[in-house]
Amino acid sequence: MAGPRFLFICSPARESVRVADGAGTRADLVTWRLLGANNRELGRSPIWYPGWDSCLEAVHVLRRDIGAVASAITAVAAPGGVWSWQLTVGGKPVAVASRPYHRHRECTYNLSHFVAAVPAARIMTEPCVLERR
Repeated sequence: MAGPRFLFICSPARESVRVADGAGTRADLVTWRLLGANNRELGRSPIWYPGWDSCLEAVHVLRRDIGAVASAITAVAAPGGVWSWQLTVGGKPVAVASRPYHRHRECTYNLSHFVAAVPAARIMTEPCVLERR
């Protein structure tokens, strides 16, 4: 079975979206997702990046700073009171949960798996996957 890995998603933007510098853009955008050994998504980038190099740099920064991240588990304002997590470095979000969790303990468990997977995860270098729109 393969280990965890960072997968890069490319999307030719058809509309303005939030990117790293806070501005909207219509250029080709790239984001990352961390997949576990079972191919399930463990977490993802909170933003789209304006290109491959800036997205790859964000992954390297996350790996370098994973020991210094601050985590926050919050209740999401939705019917049923679901839970989500977010990691920040210096107050800036660097990773978010890929989905909401119905139980606090599931959210905590999945956050710990994400943090544990980051240092060992392979960084995929093959072409990006085109996101379906």
